Amino acid sequence: MKERNLTQKLTAALLSFYFITVVLAGVYYNWQYAREHGFARWLLLGEGEPSGKAFFWPYFAFNAYRPEEPRRTAVRAFVEVTTAGTIMASISTRWRATPFKDVPDSEYKEYKKMEKTVLEDGPKVDVNVLNQIYPELGTRFRDQFLRSFQLFKEYGDIYGMSLDRSEAPGLAALPPDDLKKRLDPDLLRGMQEATDLLKSYQDWFREKQSELRPVLKLYWPTDR
Repeated sequence: MKERNLTQKLTAALLSFYFITVVLAGVYYNWQYAREHGFARWLLLGEGEPSGKAFFWPYFAFNAYRPEEPRRTAVRAFVEVTTAGTIMASISTRWRATPFKDVPDSEYKEYKKMEKTVLEDGPKVDVNVLNQIYPELGTRFRDQFLRSFQLFKEYGDIYGMSLDRSEAPGLAALPPDDLKKRLDPDLLRGMQEATDLLKSYQDWFREKQSELRPVLKLYWPTDR
């Protein structure tokens, strides 16, 4: 009987302790959700998810201490996609004053190759993992960086580089300023939106790079 009472007391004590840890985990996961998604979204939609995670905190805590592989995968993809976007921007800038038909074929092919990397591999990047690595990184990558290149592709940038030559042979021969005049105002607004999104991402990254680069190097060193 005494042994049974001792077991019951020990079980009750363990359950009480676990309940306390669930409460503490709930506070942490709710704070984390509000930090990553914003207080308003947490207040309206997000309280259930982090509170649910709190009941199973040992599972999430255990996996939190084994983040290397998913984080390496996310950072590698992030670096590859953003590098491809940088190359695209560099090519566009380099040939901005050149009629599309006069852009060297090698440059055009390189641009299209990088464009494929951005548009096909970009959406596969795990933005939630990036947000865990650094606040807002994944969200800004998806909503600003990636979205800007999706818009450039959708509308065709002002240099015609995202237009297939066979699809727009007339536009391909025009200098950039004339090309802009021929495009519909809605298309120009879309391209301006894309430009603004990309600039917003670049400005944010530039501001945070002293903190961001060391964090990214933890999971994907640049000397690989």
